[in-house]
Amino acid sequence: FTWWERADKLTGLPPNPFRFRHTIVVMTSASGEATVFVSLFQALHFGVRLGTLTGLAAKSVVVFIDPQAERPPNDIQEHRSDTVLIPLAPPDPMHSHLERNVRERVNEAALQGLLAEIERWSFEKEMAPVLARLNGLRGLSPERLGAEITAIVEEQAVRAYWLMRHIGGEFIETRGNNPMLQPAAQHIRSLIARDPANPTKLTPAAEECTVHCMIALLKDIGSRLAKWDLTMDDLWDVFRSGHGAGIVADIMFSRYR
Repeated sequence: FTWWERADKLTGLPPNPFRFRHTIVVMTSASGEATVFVSLFQALHFGVRLGTLTGLAAKSVVVFIDPQAERPPNDIQEHRSDTVLIPLAPPDPMHSHLERNVRERVNEAALQGLLAEIERWSFEKEMAPVLARLNGLRGLSPERLGAEITAIVEEQAVRAYWLMRHIGGEFIETRGNNPMLQPAAQHIRSLIARDPANPTKLTPAAEECTVHCMIALLKDIGSRLAKWDLTMDDLWDVFRSGHGAGIVADIMFSRYR
């Protein structure tokens, strides 16, 4: 009496106001059917058939839950309706429904989307003070501006190294077995290697490459800041997206050539 449901069942509901949100919809019908629609993090969706009772009327109770809320009463919102907002029925046959969900990888894609959203939220939370500091530099003289940007961006060296690891790992995984590319793969390994004697530190080659990548990312941030107030999208673009990865990849592979 529980089955996977699709996200489009949410379209008939009031908008959920929370970012990482759960939705619970308890429904009864005039025919006596009691059902529940459950949406966890707006990513995984279930239908539940509770059973049949006499004397029921058509009603729905929608509860939006904020999993990030620290305490009541800001953790939920409730809406009531005298209609069945989401008609639910167990799929028949159930095994075919389950097989289709697995084959189409619907829930896998939903989880990947959720993880991406969590990653972006974590980035924004960590980088909000950095964004404010950078935008506070606008109007400084070019000499002082460069020094201040350098000091701030150098604190994000771990993000440059993350891009290096991402690029290097993908190259080694997808191209590392190609005999023609073995020298390049070995070179890339050296640029992301950690010190065997102290895994918390980088090797000299990796540390040098990180510095060069930071300088390139620094220039990109500086050119944007000279033109406009930075946004979180700018920081994401440089430190976490394909744009920043392209800058770092150019440096890593140019050092091989």
